[in-house]
Amino acid sequence: MKRYKQCAACAFALSSFAFSAYCAEISTNLTSGEEVAWSTTSIWEIDGTSAGRLPAAGDTVVITTTDDGSGAYATVNAVAGNNVWGIDGSLTLNGPTHLKFSGSNMNPWGSITLNSGSILEVNTNAWSNFRLMMTAGATANFTVEKGASFILNGAHFSPNSTHNLSSDSVANVDIKGEFRVTSGAFFLAEGTRSTSNLNIYGSASVFSENGITYGNNYVGNTTNMTFKMQDVRLDSIAGQSDAISALLVTSSLTYSNNSTVNYIIDFADFSIDGGSFDVGQTYNFALISAASGLDKSIFDKISLANEDGLGSEWALAGDSMEEFLTISDNTLYLNLSRVPEPSTYAAIFAILALALAVYKKRR
Repeated sequence: MKRYKQCAACAFALSSFAFSAYCAEISTNLTSGEEVAWSTTSIWEIDGTSAGRLPAAGDTVVITTTDDGSGAYATVNAVAGNNVWGIDGSLTLNGPTHLKFSGSNMNPWGSITLNSGSILEVNTNAWSNFRLMMTAGATANFTVEKGASFILNGAHFSPNSTHNLSSDSVANVDIKGEFRVTSGAFFLAEGTRSTSNLNIYGSASVFSENGITYGNNYVGNTTNMTFKMQDVRLDSIAGQSDAISALLVTSSLTYSNNSTVNYIIDFADFSIDGGSFDVGQTYNFALISAASGLDKSIFDKISLANEDGLGSEWALAGDSMEEFLTISDNTLYLNLSRVPEPSTYAAIFAILALALAVYKKRR
């Protein structure tokens, strides 16, 4: 039975901190189907004297829903303005939890972890920005595990900052689940000497409706976009699904002046989530789909890592990058060949040797 509660964040404070304006950890345990609404000037309101204030640096928020097997989400509706907990703070969702923010949500956030089964949905206004930090020299982490979703509607995803507000910052973004930005774009490493490390795993589905801009003309910025070929989903592989969806789908790729962009294809712990692959066949893995800005010049920005992770069953389909990487229908494909296992080779050679011995004997 669904329960609905109207409360401020005091309902989530640990009891030992009931008389404090802020506590080291704001946490709650929900049950499947439970619905909670925050409706304050700040969702972090702890008591009447702290209305409208934001949490101190270092505060953490943990929301956990008990999975009773019903498939029902506990929903937290947060109606607030700008939400900030400082670069040292964090948000963790443990599914099945659906946290929905409504409001401008333009200010910097701390580190975020979305575990399997959880959804973080941010609904805001066009030209707003979702940032992980805005402090020079800071580092923030954003992790979307397999089975989790991040949905940003009506805003840009700018993990380092916007308009050069956090120089020398580092944003580490690990995506194994769903990551969607609608009515907005990615602005990566948007700060002087800032670095965006965007790791897209084989299980991920990443979408940016209005494109990706690297650097936005600030000096010394670097984006490292790594495709970690672990647990690769079948619908990104031609011949394994009727509809192919690249790991990263975007409208465009834009390279700003002064920006460094590195694409790394990492085969460490290479694996595929199911499927059937014929020995001797070549399979095309869709990495990037972009309607504009995707051409062979991207090859100069691509490197391989941990190629030995392909093991004995897979190999690059060719010796040159122009052979094992191709662009077709606005999509960048990685081409891998399925090769026999060493034991298969041994069996073939044994059969050939036996056939040769029989032939010689008959002569």
